[in-house]
Amino acid sequence: MNLSTTPLAIIGSGRVASTLGRVFADRGVPVRAIASRNLEHARVAAHCSGGAEAVELEAIPHLSHRVLSGVSDNAIREVA
Repeated sequence: MNLSTTPLAIIGSGRVASTLGRVFADRGVPVRAIASRNLEHARVAAHCSGGAEAVELEAIPHLSHRVLSGVSDNAIREVA
């Protein structure tokens, strides 16, 4: 599996997740989806990540085998 071409999904839409999405996309890693508790926040982060799709958290397992969590410590239990 070539990790640079395998789609990535990101959980979170804050500063860390948005920045990671943009950095990965800028380096050619396909960011497939961004999930957040707030879909509008996910849309903003997805736009910053090279046009990733904004989705509900439940959709992530169907969209990517690689998932990066960019949520705050308080939210880890909720998304795990």
